Parts: sequence; C-alpha cells; structure tokens
Amino acid sequence: MKCSIRSIVAVGIMAASPLAALGGGTHVVCQQLVPGVESPMAFVDADGNSRAASAEEVSSLLEQERARAAFQTETLVMKSGITRLSIKSTAKKGGEAPYVVATAPIGTGGAKGLANFVILSVDGGGEGVNDPTARAAVGGNPGTTIGQQRANAMQQAALYWGGKLNSTVDINVEVDWEPLTCNSGGGVLGSAGALAASDFGGAPAASTLYHDPLANSFAGTDLFGSDPEIFASFNSSVDNNNSCLTGTNWYYGYDGNFGGDIDFFDTFKHEMAHGLGFSTYVNTATGVKSGGLDDVFMQFLYDPTVSPSDWPSMSNAQRMGSATNNGNLLWDMATVTAEAASRLSSGIGAGGRVRMYAPASLAPGSSVSHWDEVLFPHELMEPIADPTPDDTLTQLAFEGMGWTGDLGPSAVGEWQEY
Repeated sequence: MKCSIRSIVAVGIMAASPLAALGGGTHVVCQQLVPGVESPMAFVDADGNSRAASAEEVSSLLEQERARAAFQTETLVMKSGITRLSIKSTAKKGGEAPYVVATAPIGTGGAKGLANFVILSVDGGGEGVNDPTARAAVGGNPGTTIGQQRANAMQQAALYWGGKLNSTVDINVEVDWEPLTCNSGGGVLGSAGALAASDFGGAPAASTLYHDPLANSFAGTDLFGSDPEIFASFNSSVDNNNSCLTGTNWYYGYDGNFGGDIDFFDTFKHEMAHGLGFSTYVNTATGVKSGGLDDVFMQFLYDPTVSPSDWPSMSNAQRMGSATNNGNLLWDMATVTAEAASRLSSGIGAGGRVRMYAPASLAPGSSVSHWDEVLFPHELMEPIADPTPDDTLTQLAFEGMGWTGDLGPSAVGEWQEY
C-alpha cells in the first residue's frame, strides 16, 4: 500500500504567555498498486481508521482542501511508485497562482550543505510580502517596506538551511501571511508542515514516512512533482498591532539585534525545520500512527517509563500517554546524547538523553515535535520563542534522520554570517 499525506498536523512556535498552538487533521489517501488494474482507494482518517473510500469521502477531502486554497485541477497521478491525490493550488486570495518571492540557490549538492530553496507566496495584494507599509532598513535587511523585509528575511533563512543540507532537488516552500491566534499577551507566531512519502526508491526503511524534502533527497527526484514540499503560515497581526503582543513587532533584520521584538529570521528557520523533518505524523491526542506507518522522527522518541520504550513499538494508548509524560519523553540518538552532555546544563533526562516537550496537558501542534522548553542553553526547536537560540542539537538530529551536509557542532554561530 502506497500512501501520501495531503494535510498534516500543523506544528508551530509560540510567543511568551502562549495560547494553544494551531492544530489540524491528518488525511492519507492510499491506493493498492496493482499493475494494469484499477483498484479502490482507501481513506485513512486522523484517528488512523482505514476503509474503502467512497466518492463522497474523496469529495469531502477535496472540500476540506478547498477551505485552504482555491483549486485549479484535481487528478490522480502516480509518481515514482507513489499514488497520491495531486491538487494544484492557486492563490488563497485574489485568484492568482502562487509566485516566486525569493530563491536561495546554494548549489546542486556536494560534500557540504548545498540545497536550493524556492519561496512561493500565496499572498494577495497589499498583504504579506506585498504589504506596502514603509519601514526603515534594519539589521542588514535592505527592504524599505514590511513586505520587502519579509521576503528578504525568508530568503536569508532559506540560505541558512540551504548551506547546511544536501539535496539535488529544489525545496519549494509555500508561505502565507495570515492573522493567526493572538491577543495582547500571547499568540501563535507561525506553523508549518510537509507532505510525506513512504516506500519510494532509495527509502532507507520500508513502511516509514519521510518528510518530502528528505524523501526527495534520498530519491534524487521530486516525488510529488510541482507541489510545494513545505507549507508555512506566519502571523501578520504581530506588526503594528497592540491587540496582538502589545508593543511587540516582527524584527526582520539578520543580525540578532531584535531587542524587545520577535526575531523573524529565527522563527522562519524554526518553521522550516519542522517541514524538513523535525515533527512527527503521529496523532498525539490518540497515539495513532498516520496510515499505520512509522515516521522518521518518531523512530527516535523514547520513554523509559513505558515498556516497550521506543515509540514505534508502543501501543496507541502507550504513545498517547507518553505524549503527556512530562520529563520522560526523550530523544534517543547517540550523537545528540553525546553532544548534550557537554552542551546542556538542563533538559537532560534518563541515560543522558535530551528531553522532548511533553507537558501534562497536551498542547496540540506543540507537544512531542519540539525539544523541551527547559533546555539551557535554549535550542531553536523549542515551542516557545527564545532569544538567540542554538541549533546544534537540531542539526545533529537531522543528520541522524539521514540528512547529509555541513551539520553539527562545527557550524555553531555560522548563522550570523547570513
């Protein structure tokens, strides 16, 4: 059975005094691959229940997708042995096709990180990267409007990850600026997710979901054709709006001198990292695996208070409980554990493993798919935005998942060069 996820649970980063992060359903469209035979589709819902898909169910899935974007074409296609629902989107506003905001061409793959990113906008006129509000150039960002500065900052963050990771396949990132959940004391800064693939040519393990950018890097080809690999949303309400984080704006400079504002450069890097692999496809509210498959992230989740202790081997109920087992959900990767011993003064659990974010009350969109907020020094992939976070452990986690490139402790502080 070949499956591909069309919409995934959103994972997000929050500002201080956070509200609940964004959430969403996971829907998987599957089809048994029988050469020369038209076989029925199966529908796997957010709880992992699989059944034959009726025309009404497929129609319902499409209607849910229409709530996210206007659709131009709807066709079933087969790419590299993966059957999926191909939906080509037009703009979310204004009816225009997504357009290239910025490209971050680093190279075509090699010994060091060389990956090309393309940032695609679905913003309408006067909003997002098209916001004409004047703003003085700041922190190396030459833009003179909010829209220009947003586009420039996204390009710089893409250059950062492009300089770390190897891939011969372009990584397309569809970005939307929207008023997200927010009030004067806290709110959601952004969220991101990625398509996923399993059982493709070059996959390191069978029956395992890999985030699309990583899957493409293994396969050496774009498994899902023209569709973006990563989808991201950011909160447009933060700028010049005291009803959202009073007195605080996005800082679009690249130099880390954001003062009392929020560093968008690091926030975008954070959300990109979710799409590149730092997130699980498991429904954390039920413990159910998406499509009954492991995913590359969950393979490293470990809870010594549960038997068996590794997430892939646990029951749904055990995974559900582990997701809220504060202080006991850990990252089981030898390179990360070794580095943490000399790097962290807090945030280390049993066996020296690094703690994952698993508060006693489930935080949809934040629980499990982040390092614990108690880590110090703070890491980029914590659920709460912190000033000048490190990302060494995140880089090592990527390396353990299968990314190659310029990753690890030697890269600490290099972000300041971009």
